[in-house]
Amino acid sequence: MSGQTPNPYAGFSGSQGVQANASPTALLIYEMPLSERKELAVLLKKAGYKVPTSGKYSDSLLTSYLDADQKRLLQSQNLGREFTVREYLLQEMPEDGTGATGKPSIREDIQIWNPTKIAGTVQDLSVKLLGREATAEEIDYLGKKLTKAQEKQATRTQYVTKDGKVTARVTGGLDEEQFLIDIFQKDKKFAPEIAAAKKKKETTEASAAELTRQDFLQTAIANGITLNQDQIASFEERLKAGEKVDAIKNTIRETAVLGLPDQVKKLASSGVDLATIYSPYKSILASTLEVNPNSITLDDPTLRMAIGPDKEMSLFEYKKALRKDPRWQYTENARETVSTGLTQVLRDFGFMG
Repeated sequence: MSGQTPNPYAGFSGSQGVQANASPTALLIYEMPLSERKELAVLLKKAGYKVPTSGKYSDSLLTSYLDADQKRLLQSQNLGREFTVREYLLQEMPEDGTGATGKPSIREDIQIWNPTKIAGTVQDLSVKLLGREATAEEIDYLGKKLTKAQEKQATRTQYVTKDGKVTARVTGGLDEEQFLIDIFQKDKKFAPEIAAAKKKKETTEASAAELTRQDFLQTAIANGITLNQDQIASFEERLKAGEKVDAIKNTIRETAVLGLPDQVKKLASSGVDLATIYSPYKSILASTLEVNPNSITLDDPTLRMAIGPDKEMSLFEYKKALRKDPRWQYTENARETVSTGLTQVLRDFGFMG
């Protein structure tokens, strides 16, 4: 037995007793009164099925009924409302009642939205298009126009039964949301607000695009890369295609760490900029060579030597390496180191107490 309704057979009722391993539908038809079974057979016959109409139970009667039940279920799903087998068979019956096949039957359905659904849809579109909620008068005005349009544009379903096969073709109907959008956009009373909302949206989108562009540029700077306009345009196209901002920023980072150790690449892929990775080395470079840290860029070769293709220097190793830099000997730190060393030598030789 197919379908979700308590009794999809509608009018062809019989005993509901089911024996072990028996087909409930077969038993239902078998135990029908002869008059009901005959009525069922006649309706099946007129709808194009090849069945005897004597009213006796037969496999052909059962098979035809099961086929009709499956097709009425499909129709119920397509149209969003429940049909019984009786309704389906009556619908498939040719107008002349002869049982001839191939002749189409047509059904028209008019769908009228209830006030709650109209109000909800109008409010959503008003916020989207006007940037505000609709008034009660506007909901009433648009609702009446929508209802009138729905009454004029029914859904038309044409059924053709040929050789026991039913084909359904649905046409017509109304795209309610697009209908309401068209009224908002074409009605003069909404024109000023539509134009203002459109301009505001364009301004907001332009501001958002500029902020995103600056975000890309800042990420590039934080990774020692200079972006050209073609690259920025390419990133913006990827955004329009649905890619996330963070994914594009990681593309910049992945480019920046080419040739660096795997550990650095791993940090970059997790969203860490090279500026952050080099930050400890930058601090040591600035203090050791006594230079302004703001003057040290990520492409500074002295900073870059801290991390090579194969390994990263420890901070101690890096500081030792910096003292070999010619600039170090001119620093106050170097003079103090030399002075301290000389004092210690003099002490070692007993020239100082």
